[in-house]
Amino acid sequence: MPDEQDPLPITDAPGDPDSERPDPWIGQTLAGYTILEKIGEGGMGVVYLAKDRSLDRPAAVKFLATHLADNPDFIELFLREARAAAQLNHPNLVAVYDAGCKGEDVYFLIMEYVEGLDLESLLDEAGVFPAQTAAGYIRQAALGLGYAHRKNLVHRDVKPDNLMLTSDGGI
Repeated sequence: MPDEQDPLPITDAPGDPDSERPDPWIGQTLAGYTILEKIGEGGMGVVYLAKDRSLDRPAAVKFLATHLADNPDFIELFLREARAAAQLNHPNLVAVYDAGCKGEDVYFLIMEYVEGLDLESLLDEAGVFPAQTAAGYIRQAALGLGYAHRKNLVHRDVKPDNLMLTSDGGI
C-alpha cells in the first residue's frame, strides 16, 4: 500500500484564493507526515500542523503560495534555501526536516513544530515588552541569525510574527 495519496489537483493547492471548498490538505499524507490542521497563512504560503507518522512527533508543513509556485527562479531559491537551512543545527533556529514538490507545482517545506506564540501576537496582547525582556528576545534571535550567517544563510523575512516564544521563554 503506498504511503501517500495521489496528488491533489493544483486548483486545491494551499493558498489558492479561489478555493471555497473545505481545506483539501487536512487528513492528507505528505512525505510521511499526516496534515492535521491549518495554523498560519501569509504572503509566502500556508502552514499546517502535521504528525510525523514514523517518529510520532509534531511538525510544521509550509506550502509555497500558488502565485509564487509559477516562478521557476523563486522555486529554485525556495528549495536551495530549504537545503541550506536543513544543514543548520542551533537552539534558536527551527530545524528543517524535508522539502520537495507534490504533483507538478505544489512545493512544500517540512520543519520542526514550535509550540508557543509568535512575538507579534504577544506584542498585540502586551503592548510593549519591558526593556530587559525585549533585549532577551532580541539576543536569542541574534544568536540564531548570527549562526545562520556564519553558515552563509541569510533569513529574508525576520519580523516578530516569525519569531516563536516557547513555554520556557526560548526564541
